[in-house]
Amino acid sequence: MLQVVREFALDRLAAAGEAESARRAHAQYFRQLAERAGGARGRDQERWHVRVEEELNNIRATLAWSLSDARLPADLEVALELAGALWFFWMHHTSAPGEARFWLTRALEVAPAGSSAPRGKALLALGAIEWRQGDYGLARLHLDQSAEIFRELGDVQGLADTFHLAAHVLFEGRDLPGFARAVRGQPGGVRQDW
Repeated sequence: MLQVVREFALDRLAAAGEAESARRAHAQYFRQLAERAGGARGRDQERWHVRVEEELNNIRATLAWSLSDARLPADLEVALELAGALWFFWMHHTSAPGEARFWLTRALEVAPAGSSAPRGKALLALGAIEWRQGDYGLARLHLDQSAEIFRELGDVQGLADTFHLAAHVLFEGRDLPGFARAVRGQPGGVRQDW
């Protein structure tokens, strides 16, 4: 029954010429929710992860719309912001890594290129998922790209998150000399220029 109501409501929005603005408002709401949930740590983290889990179908609908039916470049940026903001959730949510990787890869493919904070966070998120899936080579590549963007933007928190994950990738990928250099802060740890 809910599907019938949903289809009716979408038809009415389209007939009134308000479908796009409703979709954008929906996307902005869930982007903001993802940003709040993505920053939660400690006691708040579990509560926000439950909230994201409850809204996962709405998040999926937002990502699907922004990556396929959206008309404006800003809508594509919303997909990067939404998927990237949830990196901590994606990484710890055991049933979602494949889905997260799909959304992040697609968002990075279609969103405008450049050195934006949402792109840096989406690359960080993709690297985190790849690390969790044991794909260390791609994880290093995407974390390198994320670090370049965060360095260019002067985003210290983004760099710290990237370096933290990169150390895990080096250690678990058995690049122990690289890991040791990274831990000591020496060149050649994660990348020669870090």
